[in-house]
Amino acid sequence: AGGIRGDTDYEEEEDGDDGKGWFTFADLKSEMPFQDAMGVVPMPGRVLEGAVGYSRRASRRDPPEEDSGLLHLCDMVRYTYKSAEDEDGWIVEIGGLPFAPGQIYSVALPIALLNGMDDNVPLLDWARESGLRMSEEGGKPVKIIFVETFALSFWGNLGSFAEMDEDGDGIITRVELERAISTKLGLDYNSEKDSRYLKFLVDDIMAVADVDGSGTVDLTEFLAAKLTAGIQEVAPSSPRAYRRWR
Repeated sequence: AGGIRGDTDYEEEEDGDDGKGWFTFADLKSEMPFQDAMGVVPMPGRVLEGAVGYSRRASRRDPPEEDSGLLHLCDMVRYTYKSAEDEDGWIVEIGGLPFAPGQIYSVALPIALLNGMDDNVPLLDWARESGLRMSEEGGKPVKIIFVETFALSFWGNLGSFAEMDEDGDGIITRVELERAISTKLGLDYNSEKDSRYLKFLVDDIMAVADVDGSGTVDLTEFLAAKLTAGIQEVAPSSPRAYRRWR
């Protein structure tokens, strides 16, 4: 239950097994079935800790109770409990630094939580007291964020601008991007099967870097994408890595 299911295992593709093991966008929609619009808010540490603890109380009971409102944390946040019996836990560190209840953190979350979804009392009390109001229309769907993040990570792993700009005209075209991806993942762009996957890849990877919509990527756009990609953890390096997503 909840916005992230994560209850399916995906097998690796075997040689000659066309399609099996590929993680498609349809799979992503199954894992994240709702159109959750995400937003980023400046939040005091004490509110974050209280909201997470409140959302997990039902799961800590004996026997555990199902609750779709359980909040997930990224791997930059370390959250723990004193014992297996405790309902309330606490945040130990964020981003490798000791947690500070009074510090303001940038927190990404479904905007609907601030508008009453799952009735997270600490979060709603803080939103009301601080006068915080956000419209879901101003957020971005979480599935799109996943796809963009994965696509963006390629720019940090495809080589230098000079290597990708084969004709030296100062821009990276779709054809040049396709060749760079083919080399990186060992795909054959002359193959009907591989060319289908390459089209998806080029569409997504070009879209996150082509800021001006020209259909190409210049040096400024390349450096901006590469700089942003430097903070991403996903680094696809084989055909199977991307097949888990397409």
